[in-house]
Amino acid sequence: KEFYLFREHRPCGEVCFARHTGRGRLRKFIEDQIINTFGEANTRLLDVGCGNGLLLMEMAESERVTFQFLQGIDYAESAIDVCLAYQRKKLLKNQEQARTVHEKATRPRIHGISFKHMDFLDNSLETKSFEVVHDKGTLDAMYLSSEENLGLYMRNLASVVADRGLFIITSCNLTKEELLGLFSPPVFPSAKLLDELSHRSFTFGGQKGSAVTTLAIELTGGLPPA
Repeated sequence: KEFYLFREHRPCGEVCFARHTGRGRLRKFIEDQIINTFGEANTRLLDVGCGNGLLLMEMAESERVTFQFLQGIDYAESAIDVCLAYQRKKLLKNQEQARTVHEKATRPRIHGISFKHMDFLDNSLETKSFEVVHDKGTLDAMYLSSEENLGLYMRNLASVVADRGLFIITSCNLTKEELLGLFSPPVFPSAKLLDELSHRSFTFGGQKGSAVTTLAIELTGGLPPA
């Protein structure tokens, strides 16, 4: 549907969970965690379940951090079609703006993004190839699916993340404690909560909570799949 709306009316969609995280808040949170953990330059970021790809495109245009490589994957081929359509639109817009101000069109950073149709459970990415892995929704789906799929997801995450890696997760099903409980030996010898992005809270039955949880977790020494 989003690809149809873009093709017919040319609007871009929105970043998944943007109504909960606030426009730009998630990007700033990711930037902060990268700077605090690795510094400002040359990290490699994987977005698992990239959806329409807008978050990666926003990260590519960040003025605070630079990336060696940005990779988006999604099991839905239609989602990758949307990503590529948005990417082409942004490239054309950048070129038009450069011509408007009579400047030579430089190679925009958005060229540094690759989108791939891939099921993360059938992982074909190189081992230890990303310092930063981001997820908003895929881990939820695996958790609700089966223990087998969840276990495979965690092992594949351990495979692709660098020996010292940063996992940024947004979940609408799991609490902070439940998320942290997933990172245990032997798959992850060490997992440390670095920060949590605050969200709008609500009270029900005398208990206070949030509809969404966003955590930054430092992972070290993860093991690849058996």
